[in-house]
Amino acid sequence: MKIRSASVVALAAVILVGCATNIETGNKRNPTYQYAHGASADQQTAVQRYREAAERGSTTAQAKLGDMYRKGFGVPQDYEEAARWYLLATEQGSDRVRHELAHMYEEGQGVTRDDAEAVRLMKASAQGGNSGAQAHMARRYKEGRGVPQDYEEAARWLRLATGQGNNWAGHSLAHLYEEGRGVPQDDAEAVSLMKAAAEAGNPSAQAHMGERYEAGHGVPQDYEAAENWYRRGAEGGDIIAQKGLGAMYLNGVGVDRNRVQAPKWLAIALNTGRNMSEDYRKHIRAEIDEATSLLAQAKQAMTPGEIAEAEKQAAAWIAKHEKAE
Repeated sequence: MKIRSASVVALAAVILVGCATNIETGNKRNPTYQYAHGASADQQTAVQRYREAAERGSTTAQAKLGDMYRKGFGVPQDYEEAARWYLLATEQGSDRVRHELAHMYEEGQGVTRDDAEAVRLMKASAQGGNSGAQAHMARRYKEGRGVPQDYEEAARWLRLATGQGNNWAGHSLAHLYEEGRGVPQDDAEAVSLMKAAAEAGNPSAQAHMGERYEAGHGVPQDYEAAENWYRRGAEGGDIIAQKGLGAMYLNGVGVDRNRVQAPKWLAIALNTGRNMSEDYRKHIRAEIDEATSLLAQAKQAMTPGEIAEAEKQAAAWIAKHEKAE
């Protein structure tokens, strides 16, 4: 768990207290929740107000208390207490909370790990219209995890989530159209969906568009467009985009060769890989190995000063983005 500074936690409490003005009625004049905009409030006040509303049956307050205990905002992190409040909110039909609680059953956070219960809650949330749960059900059907593998069912859930603006779902649906799994193979539809997800800010989709423009795969070959998409994805933290941008600087494709920028982005890519789960690292092992090889190649032509500058810039980028998280 990342340690949050006192100022960040305090700010979160102020935001939460501000939300408490309209937990149940949406009426700022309701005496129970009367807070003036900009009024100071400490974390204990936020928790107290939410608890009072939650105990009177407010689904929103129960959900917020669950969030606070799960994340450790204003209260000690306590998964069991988070699960208790989430369970109360789900009893009143909160689809958003069903989605959160399903993840807790998947991971065994505050409850006994129970994948069947996770699936039941996730599916109920998805059927209620939660796009995150719809995307998650699609992933389960693609992988055959907790449900029979069924690409058509995966595509159905992805279409529903994509229709609600879930860009991860759009990105995943694009891959199904690329591969012809659960849907007819249709590269034009794949490009349309992938580009929409990329334009909406999905870093993985941005990386994929970079690869397409670099190779001229389904789109005209355009190194300038490739560099643009790689850069957007790289800044968003995607390892494939970071590796692709580093390779462009190394080989002088679409950009001038740069013996500082190439190793900088390749080093950033490897750092991104180190921070991923072991399962995902296995999934992208080829990308990590390629970035490692390219970085070694880049360093062969570098002076000690260039190496130091690349390391300095990479460290600064990593520190800035870790702080932003």
